[in-house]
Amino acid sequence: GLRRMLHGEKILSLETRRFTSDGKILDIQLSSSTYKNHQGRLIGSIVIYRDVTEKKKIEEKLLESEERYRSAMEAVADPIIVYDNEGRVTYFNPAFSRVFKWSLAERINKKMDDFVPEENWPETKTMIDMVLAGQFFSGIETARYDRDGNIIPVSISGSSYKDKDNQVIGSVISLQDISERKQ
Repeated sequence: GLRRMLHGEKILSLETRRFTSDGKILDIQLSSSTYKNHQGRLIGSIVIYRDVTEKKKIEEKLLESEERYRSAMEAVADPIIVYDNEGRVTYFNPAFSRVFKWSLAERINKKMDDFVPEENWPETKTMIDMVLAGQFFSGIETARYDRDGNIIPVSISGSSYKDKDNQVIGSVISLQDISERKQ
């Protein structure tokens, strides 16, 4: 970074580390610019150091939290599907793939309307309205198609998730295959 700066290059955001006077290490975001005299000769530089140590710690904790939730959802035996507020798939767990035979890669960012049998749309619309209103629902019995067109009876529970402004931005839906119980 120093070589680049001495050659007159602007540095907008360089992440580096620096020691404090008492020996602690800080994560620093460095920005710099040089200035020249009226003959165009480099005569100085302005360097701004921004301590981003806390920000880095928060980002690390957020990544750990995301990893913990992803691991938990992947370990659950029942299918789980996560939608954005437009009804597009943002995630589903391996149990969803096992039961319904779709891969996440083929359904990511797509709607799952073809997953709902026509006769099950009334209760599905009710569930959609509930999550969009920020409400939780549990144990609604209905049915869903798997990738091959087989009908699977399910019990569905779900809730919405919200952004920092408390606006609904999606839903997390859990489906329990109740085929054996129905037989």
